[in-house]
Amino acid sequence: MMGSLKFLSGVIKVASFPVLCVTDLDKLFPVLESGWPRNVCIFASTVVLSFLNYTGLAIVGNP
Repeated sequence: MMGSLKFLSGVIKVASFPVLCVTDLDKLFPVLESGWPRNVCIFASTVVLSFLNYTGLAIVGNP
């Protein structure tokens, strides 16, 4: 049960963080407000975050 919930939370985080980041970036770069540049940026950041999640990063700060 715990493994399933952890997996689900990881999927939701990987899907939501790129959208939130691109929403903040569109204030600096107006080209990201809509259209294909926004979708490409969201897709690319989702792929990068998914790859990092798949490879399993070591937790920073382990004693």
